[in-house]
Amino acid sequence: MRYIIDATKAKVKIIKMMKIGDAYGYVLNKWGADTILKILRNLSGPILKTRTGHLKRNVKYKAYLDPKMPRVEIGTGIAGAKSVKYAHILEEGGTIKPVRAKALTIPFPGVKGLAANYPGIFCVKGRDFLAIRQGKGIKPLFSLKKEITIPAFHWLWQSICETKPELETMMKPNYIKNLLGIED
Repeated sequence: MRYIIDATKAKVKIIKMMKIGDAYGYVLNKWGADTILKILRNLSGPILKTRTGHLKRNVKYKAYLDPKMPRVEIGTGIAGAKSVKYAHILEEGGTIKPVRAKALTIPFPGVKGLAANYPGIFCVKGRDFLAIRQGKGIKPLFSLKKEITIPAFHWLWQSICETKPELETMMKPNYIKNLLGIED
């Protein structure tokens, strides 16, 4: 008497299960990319208005597929992106004071660049702004402030919270099984 067991289905299932690490890598990378898109959309209006695009250009993600602790890092200074000094203050809020000058120069609406880039700029005597001569008058360009308080915009955290349910769904065993084509 002899029993022959066909292990073909089991072999296929085991091979698919061996790819679970790849599937989690796929999930982490997909979620990271989707979250970056959400952040970029939020930086284009709903949370912040784009001025220079420096922050938007330097928000990246990196997925780490370490078996003990797979994770995704999102922010500036990641994956070859530059670290953006003001990203933290825009996220958490806080007070800014001048470091090397007597006052901060805050541009009036429509003014671009730095005060140093405007030839002939001067401080209007008895006033707290910088201006340039324009015809017979003056054009105010920058307000002078001893300090300013930036509100917390939570541009990063809010975007992550908005996409977190997607990650939770994608990390469920059934999602991974479906991704790999594994049937119970």
